[in-house]
Amino acid sequence: METLRFGAPSFTLACPEMTAHYFIAPYIAAGAPVESIRTAQPAEVYEELRRGADVAINTSEPPPHLASRTLSSTRILVQYSGRPGFDVEEGTVELAKVVQFPMLLARGRAVEALVRRTAMEAGLSLDMATNTTDPVIAQALAAAGRGNAVVLEPVADYDLQQAFVLHGGKPLVVHFYAVWDPAHYAAREIVSFVQDLSAWFERKTPFPTRKRAMFLPEKK
Repeated sequence: METLRFGAPSFTLACPEMTAHYFIAPYIAAGAPVESIRTAQPAEVYEELRRGADVAINTSEPPPHLASRTLSSTRILVQYSGRPGFDVEEGTVELAKVVQFPMLLARGRAVEALVRRTAMEAGLSLDMATNTTDPVIAQALAAAGRGNAVVLEPVADYDLQQAFVLHGGKPLVVHFYAVWDPAHYAAREIVSFVQDLSAWFERKTPFPTRKRAMFLPEKK
């Protein structure tokens, strides 16, 4: 954490690269008190709090000993080129249908974890799933007709169609969390900062569930 010329706090954030590009960079451009961003793989983001980051932003469940807040919640999409093989009804499709066709999942992301956990609990086979390095590559492969991308990110550079993924009629949802050390010397300032960050995420989240962000109880 740095102090700016007039005494206003400025924070160092840690988050995955896609989160930095889509959410944090525009937030900085809008005048947010962010000094720097440390990008890391999703599995390593929370470790950055021990290396000097003030706030970590991630989609995996926060460690119980850290303070956290849900910034926003967004629905999972399947994106495809041409005919996907499955039937889309009112902009949605069941996961049980999606898994029957070549499916592209970004390795190590919250989407992959949720899809694999849901499929395992429901007894669905993921033999048709292939891992990619990141969601953008999954979208590119989908645009080339090499599978259906299951992602959070909206379609950007490719001519893809999309549908929300359901399981048992309910959307599959991923949450964005802000996480920090409750013993941080500037914890009060961080709480205020995260409140503003939460409002930003709620505005920027492309497909929100529209649930109000809430503080998670700290676990001892």
